[in-house]
Amino acid sequence: MKANRSAFFKRALVSLWMLNTDGGADREQVKVEHPPADLHPDVESMDAFDVLHLICKNDDFAVAGDPKRAFAHFDAATGVLHVYARSDQAVEIFTDTTMLMLTALECTLKDGASFSSAGREAVCVLEDITARGRTYGEAALRALAKRQFSA
Repeated sequence: MKANRSAFFKRALVSLWMLNTDGGADREQVKVEHPPADLHPDVESMDAFDVLHLICKNDDFAVAGDPKRAFAHFDAATGVLHVYARSDQAVEIFTDTTMLMLTALECTLKDGASFSSAGREAVCVLEDITARGRTYGEAALRALAKRQFSA
């Protein structure tokens, strides 16, 4: 389970990095481009889940995931991430920041990070990166982000 959390966290950081490197474009105004490969799909022969995925993509939602397992889209108007999954095992949701911080700690410790505190501030040193936070977990999260952005 620890390996799964670490892998998920790294994928989440990569996704955040990709969202933040769009040249400063306003995400609500970005038109999602889809290949015109199948202008008239045979929805009668498709699985219902695949049809839902197709509808979301056709409505110009920024869709992420795989319709064979799970996919999601963010509704900017409501601020809600809609997740569609064929099973609970295909989705992992972090709503508890404690779990997120523990995962960040696990990732940085595995990569050889060291931690210290100065006053009310925690410090994480990961390779040649130094990051600060209110807690060790927050410092670890910031160190991972800094490493990701510097790559």
